[in-house]
Amino acid sequence: MNTRATRLLSVVLALVLLLGLLPRRLRHSCRSQLSLATCSTAVLGTMLVCANQNYTILQCIAFSLGSGLGYVFAVYIVREGRRRLRSKAVPSIFQGLPSSMIYIGVLSLAIYALVGHTVVL
Repeated sequence: MNTRATRLLSVVLALVLLLGLLPRRLRHSCRSQLSLATCSTAVLGTMLVCANQNYTILQCIAFSLGSGLGYVFAVYIVREGRRRLRSKAVPSIFQGLPSSMIYIGVLSLAIYALVGHTVVL
């Protein structure tokens, strides 16, 4: 992939991740979830997939937009789940990290199943 396509891809993905299509209040609450490490990992991972699959420039743009929107959606789901887990209905022993880990584990299994994989026990 040439440098021009790589630059364009990184700019498009950065705009989707940083500006987002979310309302301002929601975008500010999600921004605390987006650390520099996860953002750069998402950008580099998307560029790596585009380079390995030999996508055209239009395919790269579409893939990067989809990846950025999917990433923002995943951050929103995790943030909303963690907000709901702060409820008083959750037992005190499970509040905080334990309930978050269980929630993220179940969420990852659900997404894994949506992709079409099956869990073999």
